[in-house]
Amino acid sequence: MRPHLLVLYTLIFCIANKGFTQKPTTQVVINCKTCVGQKASVSVEDLFTGGTSKLAEAVINPSGLATLNIPLTDTLLTIAKIGPGEMGQDSVYTLFLVPDQTLKLTMTGSETLFEGELSVMNQYLYQSHMVAGKVLDKASAVVSQFRNMSKEEQKKFKATFGAEFSPLHQAIRNDKLVPAPLKEFIIDNNTFLVQWRRSWLGGLDHDAIEKESGYNAPAFLQNLPIKASYLKANMGMYRSVIDYEIITNLHGSLYFALKKDGQEKNTDSLIYLTEKAIKSNRRIAPIREFVQAYNFVKLLSDYGLRPSVAQLYANFREEYPNSPYLSNLAPIVERYNDLAEGKPAKDFVATDKHGNEVRLSDFKGKIVYLDTWATWCVPCLAEFPNSKKMIEHYQGNEEVVFLFVSTDKDTEKWKTFLKSDKAPGGFHVNQNSQEEEGGIYSLYRMSGIPHYILIDQQGKIKANHAPRPSDMEIYGLIDGLLAK
Repeated sequence: MRPHLLVLYTLIFCIANKGFTQKPTTQVVINCKTCVGQKASVSVEDLFTGGTSKLAEAVINPSGLATLNIPLTDTLLTIAKIGPGEMGQDSVYTLFLVPDQTLKLTMTGSETLFEGELSVMNQYLYQSHMVAGKVLDKASAVVSQFRNMSKEEQKKFKATFGAEFSPLHQAIRNDKLVPAPLKEFIIDNNTFLVQWRRSWLGGLDHDAIEKESGYNAPAFLQNLPIKASYLKANMGMYRSVIDYEIITNLHGSLYFALKKDGQEKNTDSLIYLTEKAIKSNRRIAPIREFVQAYNFVKLLSDYGLRPSVAQLYANFREEYPNSPYLSNLAPIVERYNDLAEGKPAKDFVATDKHGNEVRLSDFKGKIVYLDTWATWCVPCLAEFPNSKKMIEHYQGNEEVVFLFVSTDKDTEKWKTFLKSDKAPGGFHVNQNSQEEEGGIYSLYRMSGIPHYILIDQQGKIKANHAPRPSDMEIYGLIDGLLAK
């Protein structure tokens, strides 16, 4: 590779945040003799939803070639897919693209070759992908037994986790053909993957989060490199570690701070404090716009479009009227608008323990408190004693229905549980179509279970993210509907 060209695309990488007056075209050429007739595409990941959108697509011609012309104004991490490939297979690649550069991807049997000015960078990304597979497999193999390890064993495992990257990273550091900013980019991308997966081993350490808690979220993003260029380049692993930081050192920290004052159920205070903590954190100034936007999406997923969450969106639009993230946020908000208070409840079909179909609309004319759960969900089962108290409280009132929707795939286990004294009364149905578009999980934009929904007598949503049975607020909401 010619040194002056390396200097050129290093400069392009460094000025990625400044944009261009024109839209240069990056060309990706796919060469695969065994893929004739298949589609080849290059897509970009949505950092907010995890979904992808295609930048270019072409059919591989009889010569085994496909050329994809991609309008590109910034350095970008993309996903190339050949045929019906899946991540983790050689038919899906992470590609590093730069405006006005050409990259050729050649697949011959089990070998993958890169040609062009971006070849070295993408070869290292490809090798990183191979190593990442081994690291993630290692984590998957130990995850079921990790919690049963001693503290010392856990510490030892975490200390060596991701060591498989060391030889590759050393080779990258020693490679004089790769400019320093790009070396840092590749190595950090891999480091974030290790950090993210290691953090989730054994689940959340609630004791540690509580110990570091405070209203200013003191540990939030304090040990993460602040790199706006990584977000600009669409580095998904950087988003993943920010996501973990928001869950633990922002939301978790504020929850425990509120708990110390007996206010842990004050959701609106938690929502307000998240924005306050983000704005007061001077260290994250270069990425604050993204963090605020991403925090809003997380809260939207957890609590729906309640007024306090909607206010965050209004604040963001006022503070960043020209934000590039608004085009990502607008369709997300629109989807949740369909689940706002007063909107018609989305109907679905489930089956009871006898195999009979039951529809949500069968209960129209009554108040429905819907509890989505599963036999394996510990927080779900922990609420059942309070569910029993609620059912007893409204016993004899035929206007209130308690509908329990199990997402268990093992329906026999679900039926066995219903025979135990742990199961509350009410109507019990099963819908194990969590991944399907028409299932309750997707219809109501659930981020996890338990998930509670309150529906009024007219079949309209009162609260998509309704209070739990242990929260006395739910009694007030039901009583308010009864009084109408």
